[in-house]
Amino acid sequence: MVESVDEREEGAVAAALASLLRRRAERHVLQAARADLADLLRDTRLAASGVSAPGAELSATGIVEGYVSRPDLDELVADYLLVPGGGQGNVILHVVPESADANLLHGSVPWLFVAADLADHHGPREQVAALRIVRNALSHAPGES
Repeated sequence: MVESVDEREEGAVAAALASLLRRRAERHVLQAARADLADLLRDTRLAASGVSAPGAELSATGIVEGYVSRPDLDELVADYLLVPGGGQGNVILHVVPESADANLLHGSVPWLFVAADLADHHGPREQVAALRIVRNALSHAPGES
């Protein structure tokens, strides 16, 4: 069941995340063969995020989303025969420079990045999941009891 979220609260969270984290990575929407999605999601060059993040608690089997380093982008595109997907792609790659934090590129995407990636989808399930992550992060913030 999807939680009810006040539209103003939903919009405010999405706008704040987008503003604060807008420069986190370049967003590439691509298309892959459906049969390749599971292998792509398991590829060690990809750090799952957004709808593909395990903690997002979304069932999105028809799409892969994650972070990849700039040097690995061309290899992933070639290995999985990815093509530009326009607005209808099933692969969303957030491309970060090689100098990005090593944890980000090896599976530890910060939860607020995951929430921002979810907010970028603009769908109600993704918005609720993003809001849940933000609420959880705020309830566990340093200095909170």
